[in-house]
Amino acid sequence: MSFPFLRLPPEIRNKVYRLLLVTKHKCQHIFPDVNGTARRLGLRWAFLPDMGDSLSLLVTSKMINQETSTVLYGNNRYLFDDRPYTSGDTGVPACDFTYLYSWLCSIGAENRKKLRCIHLRFRSMEFCYCQGEAVINCGFEIPYPGAQYLIKAFELLAKGHGLSHLRLEFNSMVEQIPDEMLYAQLFRLPRRSQLITHIMKIRGLRELQSVVGKVVRETNGCSKGDAVFRHVKKRMEARQTVKQATSSLPAEISQPQTLGGRINALEEKCAALKQIALRTNQQWKKEVRQIMEMENTLSKIQAAVSEYL
Repeated sequence: MSFPFLRLPPEIRNKVYRLLLVTKHKCQHIFPDVNGTARRLGLRWAFLPDMGDSLSLLVTSKMINQETSTVLYGNNRYLFDDRPYTSGDTGVPACDFTYLYSWLCSIGAENRKKLRCIHLRFRSMEFCYCQGEAVINCGFEIPYPGAQYLIKAFELLAKGHGLSHLRLEFNSMVEQIPDEMLYAQLFRLPRRSQLITHIMKIRGLRELQSVVGKVVRETNGCSKGDAVFRHVKKRMEARQTVKQATSSLPAEISQPQTLGGRINALEEKCAALKQIALRTNQQWKKEVRQIMEMENTLSKIQAAVSEYL
């Protein structure tokens, strides 16, 4: 007899999904297998190293797919690295950045809107520039610039996304190019960088973060690139607006002039506030009961699983 999993409350199902589909890896990141081989410099990295066969839940049914994909894409941080998979290749090095656009296409528009956190790790100047930009900005040519791969990915995200956090990390692989230089090369004037222009099309972020080496870049810095970073951060982050919840209170069209009128108005407002407090208290008690019922149900499920095993 199969267990009636879908009859469980949505809160219980989401707890199960989070246990199975939220990574417990020490770095708290997921490394997507963007090119289908999961190879980085000859090392075999699993797509989800601590989740085993949990991804099979996504193909169980349409309803479970919708619920699990929301947890999978919304509760994990996705890391993309520009470290080449293989050495000695000619042309743009094959890495996460070169396959980022195709990976975003493969997960579909609905799942792209469920993504909440993307982490890009820059290790070389190739992906800071498009063809010909390095000559204008640095005076020398980069043989195989690759920023166009990231531009395509950001153009796709700009059409529809649910991102709240974008983290840009600068960790150079070349000793002669310090992390600060990588940061400054990316955050140059937007009119000189096609990549920055397209990154700024992503609006509504809660946080844009830059990490140089292991140091989080502050917005009040005065180093090279900081001014552009502040400008980009301001453009991309959403402005939080606080809406006054006054619809439940009686509207005061005009201020009563007499003392009696003022007393009556205050009494009406006090009565309205008491009603709001009473409804809030009842709702709180109802939610507490629901949580207790869910915990009891979860305990029974755990006990049943333990007996089965």
